[in-house]
Amino acid sequence: MKMQLSRDVNVLIIEDDHYYNDLLAKRIRSLKNKPDINGRYRLKIQQIFEPEQFLDKKDNGMEQSGRTIAFVDFYLGSGRNGLQVSGKLADMNEDIKIVLMSHSEEVIRELEQSGSDANLYTNLVKHEYTPEICSIIVENYINNL
Repeated sequence: MKMQLSRDVNVLIIEDDHYYNDLLAKRIRSLKNKPDINGRYRLKIQQIFEPEQFLDKKDNGMEQSGRTIAFVDFYLGSGRNGLQVSGKLADMNEDIKIVLMSHSEEVIRELEQSGSDANLYTNLVKHEYTPEICSIIVENYINNL
């Protein structure tokens, strides 16, 4: 019987609202129980509440390249927005997929109209089903590796 090697998939959740960050992490973590993921892929979930501390660290656990998907809140406080943080993430990892999230439909509409790179960014309005949608995005990301 041939044994498949587990591959790492990094999931970053950059959200300053602790409750919402935990909610997303819990839902995405539940993917580990799916038979088509368990044993084939290892989800490494990093919850980031203060993006400055993460981005300023020399060793923040993020590889220069590698399978990484990041869920980034647009309004992060401290004068930062998700687009600024996403730019830094893209500089740190050329293979990253970024999902920008906001409660504001207007912000999402503006992001979509700005012509941001569709291969890098996905824009998502936050609502009651967002944790489930994020889980589906991770699952689809894994299935397309």
